[in-house]
Amino acid sequence: MTFAEATAIAGTSSQSSYNRFGDYSQTSLDPDGLTFWHTGQYCSSASGQETRIYSFQLPAGTPTDVSNFNATAVSTSQIDLTWTLNSNSNPVMVAWNTTNSFGTPANGTAYTAGNTIAGGGTVLYYGTANNFSHTGLTPATTYYYKIWSNTGSYTWTTGVTDNATTFSSGNTSYPFTLDFESSADYTTSFSPWTTYDGDAQATYQSSDATFTGEGTAFAYLCMNPSLSGWTAAQGDAAHGGSRCGMAVCPADASQSNDWFISPAMSLGTGSSFSLWVLSPKPSTWGNDSYQIMISTTDNQPASFTALSSLVEAPATWTQHTYSLSAYDNQTIYLAIRHVSTDMFMFWMDDLQFNSTISSSNAATIVSNPSSSSVCTGGSVTFTVSATGDAPITYQWQKNSTNIPGATNSSYTIAAVAAGDVGAYRCIVTNAAGADTSTVANLTLSTAPSITTNPVSATQCAGTNVTFTAAASGTATLTYQWKKDGSVIAGATNASYTISSITAGNAGSYTCVVTNSCGSATTTAAVLTVTPATAITTHPVSLNAYDSDDVTLTVVAVGSGLSYQWRKDGINLSDGGNISGSTTATLQITNVSPSDYGTYTCVVTGSCGSATSNGAVLTILTGVEDLEALRPDIYPNPSNGDFTIDLGQTPASGNYYVYDLDGKLLLWRMYKDATQIVIDLSGRAQGTYLIRIDVNDKTFFDRLILKN
Repeated sequence: MTFAEATAIAGTSSQSSYNRFGDYSQTSLDPDGLTFWHTGQYCSSASGQETRIYSFQLPAGTPTDVSNFNATAVSTSQIDLTWTLNSNSNPVMVAWNTTNSFGTPANGTAYTAGNTIAGGGTVLYYGTANNFSHTGLTPATTYYYKIWSNTGSYTWTTGVTDNATTFSSGNTSYPFTLDFESSADYTTSFSPWTTYDGDAQATYQSSDATFTGEGTAFAYLCMNPSLSGWTAAQGDAAHGGSRCGMAVCPADASQSNDWFISPAMSLGTGSSFSLWVLSPKPSTWGNDSYQIMISTTDNQPASFTALSSLVEAPATWTQHTYSLSAYDNQTIYLAIRHVSTDMFMFWMDDLQFNSTISSSNAATIVSNPSSSSVCTGGSVTFTVSATGDAPITYQWQKNSTNIPGATNSSYTIAAVAAGDVGAYRCIVTNAAGADTSTVANLTLSTAPSITTNPVSATQCAGTNVTFTAAASGTATLTYQWKKDGSVIAGATNASYTISSITAGNAGSYTCVVTNSCGSATTTAAVLTVTPATAITTHPVSLNAYDSDDVTLTVVAVGSGLSYQWRKDGINLSDGGNISGSTTATLQITNVSPSDYGTYTCVVTGSCGSATSNGAVLTILTGVEDLEALRPDIYPNPSNGDFTIDLGQTPASGNYYVYDLDGKLLLWRMYKDATQIVIDLSGRAQGTYLIRIDVNDKTFFDRLILKN
């Protein structure tokens, strides 16, 4: 590596006596190619010497692309590329495309011939040469090229582009005709013929016909008079068959400039061109005019000169014939140019070239091989067909290199492997010449490979669960979910969701991913469904005497259950005569009137909570309380007012009214009373509980309200 002489660091003073470099030094280049190491004696004082070592790197130069990059067509099937390497003679990579669209090579990535660049471009060449010939191309086709320099470790420069168009080989089979019958109705594409809309104006519309594209800007359109309604309106039809070519004048009344251009025609002798023309409905718009144009270079309008003067198309189908003898044994392009001003339509049909070609016909490709993507181990066959004088020989190539023994019109690889990936083409040859097919790319399809397995889940009943799988492999990938080995109908996406799961959804779930190369199955994801917390047996109401022991029990299902007993809606805790307040069984020992109330249990689990029905604990104070001393309540049932007879002796105390859930609805104090009236009017009909404290006695009973 050579560097121009330059000052690295400018000195500020000279060294003298000590504090200077001494008698020996050495500078060497590190194996990394970037770092310089310097070793030298240094006099730090009048009496001391030492060795100092240091390193440095020169500033990196700006990476440069190649210069003088040129693409030059040299034949119908070859373009030569030339360039000058950059000043560092870095290796280069050349890629091509059929459009001027190229991706950016990934730094750190080595590319070889046949590789594709993400974003556009196929690699042709990598190395340090300054030229490359791109062969096997299609005649009269523009190819685009881009070249990058590798400045080290596959770091790529910005790149330089160029393009070239291969020579046209020209048609040699006559008569060469176009009757429009194979064209789609109202299409503006007529390959291999091309069009050019020189005026680029919206066209006239007509009430006599309705067709796709009417009123838009186009050069020529495939007209179907009958389908459009024109035949019924005017009586005009295509000359032969049901379709013809049509140009329409600009709607702004400017001159039409519409071109219908033939492919390249390699003429022999006695050459001519004929066509049938018509001006529909001339009584209204007049006769449209056209002109025959000729080019001997290419199909661009600027290259054409007039073969005829302006010619009117008559009111009836008429054949016009033009001699091309002046162009015998040349390759030409012919154009029919519509040139009317503020007329309307020009129709043409049954176009025909005639020429006599010598009996010597070079081998010519008529059917090219097709690109293919094949599974590993699968077979692939590339096929080409050609015309020309016999015998025709065939030679298949891979990445522009002959394949030994591949000398038939078809080439088969019985079991495709990774090493077979590449660009294939065939060269056909006879005594009169040779032709090269277009490239058919062989790529390798891969079977599915699971990259993400579904994950097992434990969830509560009633929730939603989603299983997801992901796989790599050549598109198109299909998915099929299974439960316990059985196909789940309709579960054909990468994710499978079950809404509001139940115990019946519990099981083992897998997904089978399939493409044309095979299938892969995920590991199983197990779904465990935890039941929602629910009470199956509720506590029951009890009557107990003073000093009795009572037990209330609840039975529930669910996971991770916990219990909390409540009295009249207030949490209980163990202590006194209460135990088991946080278990399934509540025990109350030595009951007394203060234990009267409604008892419920709240059961909580991992899947929610549930509250039991209320169980009413009634405390009986003795037989005499139940019989002789019990207050008399009437009417009961009642539609609102209840009278409680306390006896002949006035009494004092409190009374409490509860609903069956133990909720206190009414509390009153009374004094020196022999009767109490309780009004429950307006409340919902049903059974209510009443507690009456009479002096030192407590009584319990039920009130039945009927509306």
